[in-house]
Amino acid sequence: MFEMQTFERKREYNRKAQNTMLSFLNTDGGILYIGIADDGSVYGVDGDIDELARSITNSFRDSVTPDPSGYGRPFLIATPPTVLFQKVCMLVSGAIP
Repeated sequence: MFEMQTFERKREYNRKAQNTMLSFLNTDGGILYIGIADDGSVYGVDGDIDELARSITNSFRDSVTPDPSGYGRPFLIATPPTVLFQKVCMLVSGAIP
């Protein structure tokens, strides 16, 4: 898979990932995979995937003012089973493409 306007990959959740989610909220939406590098290498995510999902949700909401969930531009976190035997986290934000 290659990156495009509504699809991105980040090896880890960080400021660049937050900016990507915010960009999706301000446009037509998109999907961001955490645990997959820009070049497509699958690294996965460590620890409990549900705890990671809560942490990302709280971190993102705390970093954006006003809270994006109150403006009809939802984001959700889905956890597909695995990619190449690694746990990854899929974030969907804005209008679901």
